[in-house]
Amino acid sequence: MYRLARSHHTQALTISAGVLRTALLVSLLAFTALMQPHSARASTAGSVLRSLVCLRTIGQLAPAPSVTSVFPATGKQGQTLTITLGGHGFVPGAMVDFGPGVTVNSAVVSGVRSGIGVQADHLLTLSVTIAADAPLGLRDVTVTNPDAQFVTKADAFTIIDAGAPPALASFTLLPATARGGAKLSGAVTLTLPAPSPRGAKVTFTSSNPAVKAPKSVTVKKGQTALRKPFGYVTKKVRAQTTTTLTATYGGVSKSVELTLTP
Repeated sequence: MYRLARSHHTQALTISAGVLRTALLVSLLAFTALMQPHSARASTAGSVLRSLVCLRTIGQLAPAPSVTSVFPATGKQGQTLTITLGGHGFVPGAMVDFGPGVTVNSAVVSGVRSGIGVQADHLLTLSVTIAADAPLGLRDVTVTNPDAQFVTKADAFTIIDAGAPPALASFTLLPATARGGAKLSGAVTLTLPAPSPRGAKVTFTSSNPAVKAPKSVTVKKGQTALRKPFGYVTKKVRAQTTTTLTATYGGVSKSVELTLTP
């Protein structure tokens, strides 16, 4: 961010780096238009005008987007599924990229949502098709707004083999810092719907007796997540301490760290 103040009688003007980049782009386009033959200036001027629309008013350009969550965070080769991105600054018309072999069929921006594992002002709901031969493994997820501002969340999505069994996809605990004696909420998600007939039993361990984790929770058959969060009970502590909590299912373990304060 860049801050300008002309005198003590005027308010400071804050200009984001994105605004400066856009202003520079428009200046370059304008210069290019002037250098064109007279017959080509009208077309180039149109490009300048479109860029000015993106610029709008200095200081009023929408903030760059950010991604806080991706759900589900796993998809199979050959699958068409709905993926929800939680975050900030999403604008209608935003484009999302998962890399090769993944097609985003539609993207819809909706309003505020809050809840376990979700800390966002906006949701971006996607219809996504994964090709049968899409490369396996971790993928970055990039969101680009119409004003060209973008964000990339590294290793946010995983493509797995079509024949892979369900496994643990994520383990979330909120808050990550709490006073000893507080009650916490946890959530888990699976890579695929839980199998029949008994569902998926996710087990837990804690590295510190000050945090009492449930022995297990069960995701019902056909579901990829619990319908409501489960609880953790903590004990009072005399000094700040860090605890590692681990969830396991399908041969996959996910760990989170919890800081307890006196």
